[in-house]
Amino acid sequence: MQIIYKKLLNIEVDIQPCLLLGDERCNAEEGKNNTASSKNHGNTNCRGKCILYTGDAKLNKGFASLPLITEHLAKSKPNYDFFIQYSISNESKLLRDIAKELERVTEKNKNVTIENKFIEHNDLMGLFKSSDTIFFNYDSEIYKLQSSGVLWLAAYHGLSVISMTKNWIERESARLNLEYRYSDDVNGIVKCLDASRHCNKQKIYNSHNSTEDTLSYKKKLFEPIGDWVKKIFL
Repeated sequence: MQIIYKKLLNIEVDIQPCLLLGDERCNAEEGKNNTASSKNHGNTNCRGKCILYTGDAKLNKGFASLPLITEHLAKSKPNYDFFIQYSISNESKLLRDIAKELERVTEKNKNVTIENKFIEHNDLMGLFKSSDTIFFNYDSEIYKLQSSGVLWLAAYHGLSVISMTKNWIERESARLNLEYRYSDDVNGIVKCLDASRHCNKQKIYNSHNSTEDTLSYKKKLFEPIGDWVKKIFL
């Protein structure tokens, strides 16, 4: 996008901020050398909250395997609440059949919540703010070079990242200095959740573990989109 804007406008264009954040603001100085605790910080028995899926239902984002993975995790990790939000924007029978399976999983597991609808911006921000961990199962080839605003949103809110595939998610997590874990089988994902620091969520600008390059990148990535537009066009 930077190259396209540069050609169209004939000016230097820096990193485009995460569009999912809109005009959300984060005080970089306030976050330095601090941690943002989850509501159960300090309680070793606190419940974790993991986002298993959010966005349009797509096979290349692992939607097809979601019912089996969700059921296994829900039964293996009763101390976690699992959240799934999706919307189906076409008449795909396959996607709707998968959605029915997800509904059945929800009926059998009280620690699974599903929202089968588009989620408004404020609700999306609230979901990520209240969560501790996010799970990705994005296609390795398609997302080898393709980015994800969902990961950036997770980084903004300091979530731990767990992935079942190797792709851009892993590289960008490292660049953003996120807590990242990988396993290609569901039992390994359970172990990743066991190791997650869901009772001590880090602020995104925690300078104790971040280099100046990482902090600089985050500031640009999480700049309110309105401020960025003003700098470009005004």
